[in-house]
Amino acid sequence: ITETLQIQIISTLEPPSIIKDKSHYKMAKSKKKDSAKKYALQARKEAKSDKKAQKRMRKEQEAQNGSDNDDGESNRTNTQNDMDDIENLLKAYQKQNLELSSPIIETIYQSTATEAGGDNETLAFPYPPRGNFTFTLCPTSNEIYLFGGEYYNGVENVIFDELLCWNPDAKIQQENHDDDVKNSDTIPQQNIGIWKRIISPQPRPPARCSHSTVYYNNALYVFGGEFATADNYHHYKDLWKFDMKTNQWSEIKPRNRGGPSSRSGHRSLVWRHYMIIFGGFFEAVREAPRWFNDLYVYDFSNNSWIECSYSKLASLPPERSAFNFGLFTGTDVAYVSGGFSKIKNPAPGSKAEGIVYTDSWALHLKNLEQGKTPTWERLSRKGEYPSQRSGTSCVTWKNKMLVFGGVQDEETDNHKVCSVFYDDLFAFDMDRKRWFKLSLKKKGGERRRRRKNNVDNEEGEELEELEIQRDDDEDDIDDQEIQDGEAISNGWDLDKLRENMFAFIDAEGNIVYEKIEPDENDEEDKNLSGQNLDSVHEESEPDAGYEADVGDTSEQNQGNMKDTKESSSVSVSISDQILASTKDPTRAISFVPPVGKSEVMRLNREGEPEAVSRNIPLPRISAQVVVRGNTMFLYGGILEVGDREVTLDDCWSIDLHKREEWTCIWNGSMYKQVWKGAESDNESYISTDRGTGGMESDDEDEFEEFEDELDEAAKAEAKAARKAVRKEAKKEKIKGIREEIKELNEKLSLDNVHRTPQAEEDLATFYARTATFWEQQASEMIANEMATNSITNNDELSRKEMKREGFNLARERYEELKPVLDRLNELGSAQQETEEKKKSKKASKKKKSSKDSRR
Repeated sequence: ITETLQIQIISTLEPPSIIKDKSHYKMAKSKKKDSAKKYALQARKEAKSDKKAQKRMRKEQEAQNGSDNDDGESNRTNTQNDMDDIENLLKAYQKQNLELSSPIIETIYQSTATEAGGDNETLAFPYPPRGNFTFTLCPTSNEIYLFGGEYYNGVENVIFDELLCWNPDAKIQQENHDDDVKNSDTIPQQNIGIWKRIISPQPRPPARCSHSTVYYNNALYVFGGEFATADNYHHYKDLWKFDMKTNQWSEIKPRNRGGPSSRSGHRSLVWRHYMIIFGGFFEAVREAPRWFNDLYVYDFSNNSWIECSYSKLASLPPERSAFNFGLFTGTDVAYVSGGFSKIKNPAPGSKAEGIVYTDSWALHLKNLEQGKTPTWERLSRKGEYPSQRSGTSCVTWKNKMLVFGGVQDEETDNHKVCSVFYDDLFAFDMDRKRWFKLSLKKKGGERRRRRKNNVDNEEGEELEELEIQRDDDEDDIDDQEIQDGEAISNGWDLDKLRENMFAFIDAEGNIVYEKIEPDENDEEDKNLSGQNLDSVHEESEPDAGYEADVGDTSEQNQGNMKDTKESSSVSVSISDQILASTKDPTRAISFVPPVGKSEVMRLNREGEPEAVSRNIPLPRISAQVVVRGNTMFLYGGILEVGDREVTLDDCWSIDLHKREEWTCIWNGSMYKQVWKGAESDNESYISTDRGTGGMESDDEDEFEEFEDELDEAAKAEAKAARKAVRKEAKKEKIKGIREEIKELNEKLSLDNVHRTPQAEEDLATFYARTATFWEQQASEMIANEMATNSITNNDELSRKEMKREGFNLARERYEELKPVLDRLNELGSAQQETEEKKKSKKASKKKKSSKDSRR
């Protein structure tokens, strides 16, 4: 028994991922053993640790992808508990680090169920998804390091301190893996490489997002960032170093004082033995937000900061954050473009106004070597430049600074912001100082076919010569592609985002649909009645994202289009559903919106959203891009559908030489993320009420559908009436809960702690706490019976029998109150849920305020 208890204690102290190496932990046992017992104990300990590690990994991956054999109801249950699983993972991760004394490197897997009923572990991307992290290439190993980030679910903001390492080329031989991919319903993907989690002992940098990370001399250097949750908001100004040889963190303490102030949303790069930091954003509870245009230099060679001071007459870039910052490799010049800030409106009572910059600046760094301050030079916009936008992603490749995505925010009346998200790619040629829009090229096979078809005429021969000339140097931009002025970009506005991302899961497990208002001139609803949506699907063309032809549709994509049509065919017109429900009041309305137009998701047989194969990445902001050789990798980002924030975790690559197509490496978990910020009275959503605690009713859904047939005046009146009814219903519900709690307390004297079991208290614990009280009650009861001659003095009870009588009284009271206490727990949970919703609204407003910098 003693040995078993010691094994349990030691296993509890050990991180679950440590299987073999136990040398850096102190053994709790000091008793001497012979060699046989020692080996037996070690074997049992390792077996127990193995079992715990497998269980932990299985839980982690079930939270990510669920079980392939689960039915629809169990899938909804898994989705409903998704955030609880995330919180458990974070707690386990923190507990794992308590006793850590040497680094641990573990491969990230996901667990999926097989047809035989077992589990199959396959490689996977990190989970949960995250945004505003850093993605840094190590040129010596060609591995990519991810650090920090945040995940927002509408209620709480989770900040990460994880360091992950990705090798896109690595592979692990896995039995039956290929067969599982062929037989699965998921989108076929390329080799995803291997992700590893690096867990280092203390000291380590605290969790953060919107920081900067650079690579220098086999080490990562992390500066600044922010920690933003509902309860805390803090900016950092610390500098950390991660040694790639030892996998250890250390905080850098520069020799001189000064250095940049606390900030996030800044940008940094490495030139020679210097780290250059520019711009950023700072906000505190009692201070107005501030943006920076100061320039700081950290000298790796002597561990000191250099503050660059300028005269008031110097030409400098205005304050900004979330801008593009790139170094022209092989030269002494860095370039800045775009960014975001707010300036104070001089008008009395006016709020600060946001500015999205479109300017470009050159930073000449050569003077640093001579101990002088670098100089700024403003550049004129030339070429085909991107439209005004913020939140873009930037990376340098050869002599080009590549810029992807972004968002254009337009503030309308009542400070309402209309956003348009982009998915296009631009290049700033740092040699010629011109902008170019990088559209996808036609595939090589198509060019050869076109040459063959046109070779019989002179025009075809000239075209063939031009094509061959372009093929000789594909990484350079042909003179015929040079254009001047703002490029035409087809962004995704709110209507297109809601139409394509039409469904999500709320905190209660309900499938919630975006309520899309039909156009007045659109007769599509008439065509939907009594037929499927195949024609609608055929009319809508998938967004190519670029003007160039992307080639023939593959068989794989045709198969997905066919699946989408089959899913669309189960959709029935809204009017037919409502008419059927009025004829049969017991029939619930199962609202399934048309999915033919969506290029992002479709509905499976259970009516749940699932991914659809795409040819190009979704539009987004704050994505991370890295170039390895001639391949650019795009990972993650954020997309906003109205008030709903979607954290993307898909991964794409593109060959910058050929630039013929995007390749999807990992399709991500966007379609199954839980959004807890959906309010029941939000007019933009329609809930299916299939979860465990939805407040919407089928009658309300029916009322919403009929509302579309009313005129404008009636719509406004109906909307106000419905809001009033819902508000009154909420008040009555809260009032009823309070009255019921009060009635139960008064009726059963629940305020008496000696007569009432406490929360989660069993019978034995209850009696042990109140034994003296119940023995006194038993004594008084016996005294009363003696006074009424029910028993005689000869029947006087012993001390042991008196305790037994007291225990019987306690048991009767416990059994009487058990169902009542369970009911009170339910009512208390309902009250707590209401308070959390109020708190989430405040947190959502705080989170929205913190996003003003656009990182």
